[in-house]
Amino acid sequence: MQENRPTAGKATSRAGTRAKGWLTTVVFFAVLLIGPAFAVAGFVMTAQDDDLLAHGTRTPGVVVTVEDGQKASNRQITAAYYDDAGETLTVRALIPGELHPALGDQVTVVHEPGNASRAVVEGYETWGIYFRGVGMFVTFLLLIPVALVFLRKGIRRLRGKAKKPRPGTSAA
Repeated sequence: MQENRPTAGKATSRAGTRAKGWLTTVVFFAVLLIGPAFAVAGFVMTAQDDDLLAHGTRTPGVVVTVEDGQKASNRQITAAYYDDAGETLTVRALIPGELHPALGDQVTVVHEPGNASRAVVEGYETWGIYFRGVGMFVTFLLLIPVALVFLRKGIRRLRGKAKKPRPGTSAA
């Protein structure tokens, strides 16, 4: 006589499916949080760079490399400058769309007092702007499908309620 009990293979299969569904949910939410994490990091970096521009030590620098690629993230310069001890340091900065620097151009480098290796180039974009932009783009790119799924589910739910007769009313 056959019994109506689940076999070990079926139980393992269900447990694997449950774990796979849980893992998919965790990965989905992790990816969904990447955009906001990048955006927040970009906002913090930009605020720190703005504070450095307002309170830092200005020193002359010179453009030593120019990378002028097609994409905004590939348009960058490297500027060389001297710290208080006379040691040569370099800083990289993103090139804004309206600027077209050349090798040897003079720039103003603003560095942190007491820590000349923490510096930004005045008039050029910082990496915080890049991270903020990527974070905002990824956030909105991922929020659109999520919003559409919830909107679609909500519309289906409302349609389902509209078709059912309300209690206390006659269907005829």
